[in-house]
Amino acid sequence: MDTLSTIFAVSSPPGVSLRGIVRFAGPAAWRAFVSASKDFGAECPAMPTSPTVRLVRLSLANMSVPSIALLFPAQRSACGQDTVELLLPGNPALLEMVLQGVMELARALPGGDGVLARRADPGEFLARSWLSGRIGLSEAEGIAASISAQSAGQLAAAVSLRDGGLARLAARESEEVGALLALVEVGIDFIDESDASPASPAYVVETATASVARIERVLGSAGTMPIEQALPRVVLRGAPNAGKSALFNAMLGRARTVVSGQPGSTRDAVEESVNLGIEVLLVDTAGVEEGAIGLGQKAQQVGDQAQSTADLVLWCVDASRWGQRPAEIPPNGMLVMTKCDLAGNEQTQSSILHTSAVTGTGLERLRDCIRERVCLMPVIRGGEGLSLAPRHAEALRCAVTALQSAVALAQADLDQRHSRAPELLALRLREALDSIGLIAGRTDPDAILGLVFSRFCIGK
Repeated sequence: MDTLSTIFAVSSPPGVSLRGIVRFAGPAAWRAFVSASKDFGAECPAMPTSPTVRLVRLSLANMSVPSIALLFPAQRSACGQDTVELLLPGNPALLEMVLQGVMELARALPGGDGVLARRADPGEFLARSWLSGRIGLSEAEGIAASISAQSAGQLAAAVSLRDGGLARLAARESEEVGALLALVEVGIDFIDESDASPASPAYVVETATASVARIERVLGSAGTMPIEQALPRVVLRGAPNAGKSALFNAMLGRARTVVSGQPGSTRDAVEESVNLGIEVLLVDTAGVEEGAIGLGQKAQQVGDQAQSTADLVLWCVDASRWGQRPAEIPPNGMLVMTKCDLAGNEQTQSSILHTSAVTGTGLERLRDCIRERVCLMPVIRGGEGLSLAPRHAEALRCAVTALQSAVALAQADLDQRHSRAPELLALRLREALDSIGLIAGRTDPDAILGLVFSRFCIGK
């Protein structure tokens, strides 16, 4: 990846706002800032050695723009390079003009060739943070997941990645497996040294088994968090002609599904996202009908599938048939009385959600209840307080498989002082270390050799 260019981007959200941010980072960031500012003389001073805030006036083409400048030297910046952030009035046209103007000044600097100053690619600032060792790969994924989170639960799950909990777990296991691998390789490379103390098969079994147990505990208890976040699913269920489709349309604010007095007009699961203060996926389904056959039976299967994946189920009951409401509602369900305008009971009781898709009665209260229930949904977390993306879980499973193979090899030599196949044992431990390294950052052979010399007196 190119890290020699100075990259530029508007780093605030699109649209008009009170303040906007233009960010640039790289070898020419400081000189470009000095060139754009009226507050410096002909001499280019040195970049401050600590983060600094300055009030400046930018001189760009025919513009003079006041700005607050945040200056971060490479050793104190998020991406490991000199970084400047300009806080400006949040007019998109102005932000674009400033970005273009400072970038042109960077290209005109002595030694510039028009290539070393360019617009940043998507995620490039974060990529440079990872390349410079400021953050781990799982932390970078946590930041991306935080940006795309669409509920409080998703955000909390993303924070567990962003704060480095998984990286710390992986680093701990990398250290344990790496130390074990170093001891095994002592028996391969330094067996003739009098100070060499290679790992015994019993020690390999004990150490690798403990590592497997720790990883499996995390795999068995941590929740799975797809990086491509899904919206919370709110599914409408109820008897045929219970007013589900009318309520669905009323909550969307537009006619999306067919509303008919004839039961069975809905045959498929119709999904639409709707903003209730938080974004949810609202799903209309066919009416629940016992003994349906043919197409009706397939519609029931689709509805049952939608219900099985629901975060929240709205059980809709026609107000005129309130006595026929279900005896039990599942923990993720809410009972909703519909068609209250037709039944003549539009009053509101604290214990029952009265709604009317025609008059709008109770819709705002229903939205509030949905929002409260969704926001209170717990994030599935394990004993380590972690949520795993699919690739993390796969990497840990591969590490477990390799460690179990190492244990099996060592168990076959428990009656021996040393392993009879240390090369094969080292290979399995290396496979485990590489799998964990997909999360924590790879441990190269030099690092293993460093462990050998730092922990054991070899080759005095």
